Amino acid sequence: MMKCPYCDNEMEEGALRSRVVPEWVKKGEKKGQLLNCEKHFSYNALVAYRCDKCKKIILND
Repeated sequence: MMKCPYCDNEMEEGALRSRVVPEWVKKGEKKGQLLNCEKHFSYNALVAYRCDKCKKIILND
């Protein structure tokens, strides 16, 4: 269980999926850093927590 840092409600655990490996790119830069994903057959997934009240998603890299 994870509490939302914005409203303190319980967050729902899930995954953010993509067919490509997600990359973090700093503002103003062109090169980025690949995020640690779990590889599944046709997609990559990052563990994520979603707050239904705040509409915020927290990624766990």
